[in-house]
Amino acid sequence: MFTDFRLLIVEDETLIALDIQRVVARANAKNTVFARNFKEFSEQPQIGRFDLAIVNPPRPGTPDGRVFDQLAVAGTAIVICTAALLPQVSGDPPNHETVAKPFSDGELLAACARALARARLSFSPKGQEEGPHL
Repeated sequence: MFTDFRLLIVEDETLIALDIQRVVARANAKNTVFARNFKEFSEQPQIGRFDLAIVNPPRPGTPDGRVFDQLAVAGTAIVICTAALLPQVSGDPPNHETVAKPFSDGELLAACARALARARLSFSPKGQEEGPHL
């Protein structure tokens, strides 16, 4: 499913990040970058270089929203993993899905597939499915 995809995981809980990695590794994800939070990720020059990002919801009143928006504008498919009922996401990008913690492997993979499909439709010319725009 994720062969040759560039994957970003932004998760402050190490055990959850490792569990996410386990799930996506079984779906052939091999190119994974980890960050504990959006600030740590923003210090790396990699925004726009990911096909899929599995992230915590951006925290209100922090620069998280700006980093999240940059990922969305770059065409990255986004899955938000949260224990909250409805995360507040600025701009509500069309290429994101939300998964409630705790989640099953199948729920996470299904949300990833939906987010990737949305990103393909949102960022391909004339709605043709070509993959995320990077």
